[in-house]
Amino acid sequence: KILGEIFTSTIQALQDLRQSGDTLMGHLEQCFDNLSPRLVNEESNLLSESIKCPIMVLGETGSGKSSFINLVLGCELLPHSLLSNTNTICEIQYGENFKACFHLTGSSKEEHSFKSLEEMRQSLSNKIQKKGEQKSLYKRVEIFLPSDILKTGLLIVDSPGIADTGEMTDIVLGYLIKACAFIYIINSENAGGVAPDRLQHLFKKVVEKVFRDEQDYRSTCAMFICNKWDQVPYEERSKVYQDTVKKLCSESTGWPNCTEDQIFRLSTKEAMFIQDTPERYIVGHFAAVLHKINGLIPESRHILLINSARFLQQVLDKAAMFIETSLSDVNLSQEERMIKNKETLEDLTKLRKDVNEFFEKEKNNFDKGLEKIIRDLRDHLRSKETVSALCDFTHSMDTAGVKWKEATIKVRIKLYDSITEEIQRWETQNKKLEILGSGMAKQFQQKFPDFDSKLFNLQKRYIQHSKSGKMVAEDEEPFVPVIVAEKFDNINLGLKVLMGISISPVLLIGAIIRLPVWGIKELARKVKGHMLEKEYDTDPKVSLRKYAESILESTSDPIKMKPIMENEVSPMFQYLDNQRRRVLQQIEAELNLLDKRKEEKETREFIAKNCSSQKVRFERLRRRLTYFYKIELMKNSYKKLSEFELEETLYQGLFGEVCKVLPKVETDHHLEAVVVKNKHRIDGVNIMEHMRVEEAYRSKRFVYNMPCISMMLESSSEHHFFWPVLSLPKCSFRSFVKSKLINPEEKTQTLYTYIEPVISGLDFLHTKKLVHVDVSQDSVMVDQNDRVKLMHITYPQKLDLSLFPEASTELEQFVHFHWETMSASSQREYSFQHDMYGVGLMMWEIWTGQKAFQQVVTGLEPRTLLQFIRFLSMNKNSLRLGVEDGLGILAVNAWNDCIIKCQNLSINAADLLNTLAPCKNSTFDYSHAQAPLYSR
Repeated sequence: KILGEIFTSTIQALQDLRQSGDTLMGHLEQCFDNLSPRLVNEESNLLSESIKCPIMVLGETGSGKSSFINLVLGCELLPHSLLSNTNTICEIQYGENFKACFHLTGSSKEEHSFKSLEEMRQSLSNKIQKKGEQKSLYKRVEIFLPSDILKTGLLIVDSPGIADTGEMTDIVLGYLIKACAFIYIINSENAGGVAPDRLQHLFKKVVEKVFRDEQDYRSTCAMFICNKWDQVPYEERSKVYQDTVKKLCSESTGWPNCTEDQIFRLSTKEAMFIQDTPERYIVGHFAAVLHKINGLIPESRHILLINSARFLQQVLDKAAMFIETSLSDVNLSQEERMIKNKETLEDLTKLRKDVNEFFEKEKNNFDKGLEKIIRDLRDHLRSKETVSALCDFTHSMDTAGVKWKEATIKVRIKLYDSITEEIQRWETQNKKLEILGSGMAKQFQQKFPDFDSKLFNLQKRYIQHSKSGKMVAEDEEPFVPVIVAEKFDNINLGLKVLMGISISPVLLIGAIIRLPVWGIKELARKVKGHMLEKEYDTDPKVSLRKYAESILESTSDPIKMKPIMENEVSPMFQYLDNQRRRVLQQIEAELNLLDKRKEEKETREFIAKNCSSQKVRFERLRRRLTYFYKIELMKNSYKKLSEFELEETLYQGLFGEVCKVLPKVETDHHLEAVVVKNKHRIDGVNIMEHMRVEEAYRSKRFVYNMPCISMMLESSSEHHFFWPVLSLPKCSFRSFVKSKLINPEEKTQTLYTYIEPVISGLDFLHTKKLVHVDVSQDSVMVDQNDRVKLMHITYPQKLDLSLFPEASTELEQFVHFHWETMSASSQREYSFQHDMYGVGLMMWEIWTGQKAFQQVVTGLEPRTLLQFIRFLSMNKNSLRLGVEDGLGILAVNAWNDCIIKCQNLSINAADLLNTLAPCKNSTFDYSHAQAPLYSR
């Protein structure tokens, strides 16, 4: 409902735009097909009083799907033989009365109400059950049933048997993505139980659908029921179950990332018998199955929400970009506007060329890699060892009384089974196709987002034309944040888009790596059928051994293998083409926008007035959506403080503390860590800024931060906080400096090497529009390699005045804050220059060996914070070096100038480094200096 309300607000905002005469809606509709109907449809689904959670029941004919569904429903709804003779999807959902809606193959439908369950069951059997070869008249049937289990919104989707016919399989799998979760019924009575080939075919179709529609899908939203368990002999049950687990959980043959807790043994017959008792007990295996189904409901809903939020985020991001573009033109002259349009047009045209070249190159590279794999497989199958292993069986064949034709058939059947197993063993062992697929995926991860980076930068340059300052995404910086890149393997489509970035759809790395493995198994199956037919009438005079060798040689012929292999990996090539088309579509939309802007007649006043108000409105919508996503949808991806043992507090500051922690569950890495427990609350207004902070903590490019292990989301009923879990530092900056012996002749140069990383780290943060807040020798840390690390990252903001009680006499904690940020009467936002204030005090402290303002803080006469603020506001009370510190020498003068300028808020980090240049290689004589030098 929360997400639906954001959709409602977005729809209203877009309607207001259209009524105001703004052309934004036209631009958005060029980028998103059927935009308005899609938004309304999503809103309707989300706000519906009867939100459905579809779970599909799959399985082969005869596996007992109907009996299982009847068991779950607690009533005999479906005749047990119904689904073996139908090709109709049945959606079973809650209704106050017995009712069915039959959707015909066209657009019409028939509705029927029934007085009893028996009457409805009879009608279903008559209308849906297939008579001989006659096809069903209905493509889908909605069944409404007053069943308690359906009241939660559970919608059970009954399906025809997998592999009954190709047409049926396509219908079932076409519906599967909509379901988001499924239950696969395995007939344990059959030898071998689960059929890996059909399971792989199922997953392959899921991935193809994901590639085409780019919808999130999780392999965990599946459960497998080993049905008819009562039919398995007791002494064989353990072996049959372990074999099923092995097949389902195998990397090469099973369902991806399948775990044993997704597999259940069940006798529908026994469970029904227990249900028929007056007490209607739910016990044993059936109780476990129902518990798992209950867990599928929220997870599958979660996926649907992510997909909806992802679509809305793309719309809002694009709208915000268009509004910014319009506003950027208001203050430009006609000539400046023409120049900007011309430059952007040239860059977009070049980008279009680069996109085409990139995708063509990737396709060629993959094609060449495929050819090499086929040649390697050929060489393996034709090697002396493999030929001997596969063909020696002919020596022991009993040919007495067997005609040649019959003998060749036996050879082929045996040989093709052996070839199939050998191909599967070869790929599992060498992972040739998997390596090729992962290489292609890596190129996508590294290169494809870069096109979006360029497009984004072009848009930002268009907006920021003739303005100074760095763009949000620099050319040398990977556009996809590390926080996103690290999530690729989880197929987490929503995270990437909902980072507040407008980018093209993400590559499903995990799926694309697996796809070739199915290809090679399917290859073996297809070759088998093809070769049996082709080699059937081979010259009977050839010995069985030579005949077997000729079959093996023919099977491994690259000319025959390549078309089959290419067909199997075609979804990859199709995905490449789709991505190329989508990126080019984005570029064309931008080019169209440039064209349209030449024709637009709105006055500058209209643009300024209309777009300024809309900018605020859409920004609020983006923040609402992002806050919803992070707090509601992504909270389970964060750690909790309860997962760690608190060992000791390394630093206690005004805005947080650094605590040493130990995970309660032992992990492979980072046994000891620290958590930065900041006091910066997250809400719907500041969520974007907090996401930038989180990205900075996770970024591997920010070398001045301790390596990030994970992030915590700590929540109460009222507040939320993001707390980073970082590697354990060695000590504070203060302890580090005190531990060093400083040669008086090299004092300036040595202290410069200590403070320079602090300033450089802050410079990096400031270019990202972030601050450290509370810059002091105690808050800055040093790692095991003596490298400076910044621990307290946040964004510029007004500080909470409740942390600065004017009557407080505990002044030590306030020393490194500029008085303007603490003053209740004239408070200013804590920003970049206030970080530099802390640096100035650090520079004074490490030079003099004293703590800043200690005479005031620890004086005999207690002072309040209000008095301390007044004291700091007087320039005469600023810290500075004296003659006894070496003042008068060029390097010392530079050091002193920097201390003063930092306190005056008149210098930034980059300029500070330039001003300190004389100190870099200074080796003057400081023997006359009276300031104490640190010793061990």
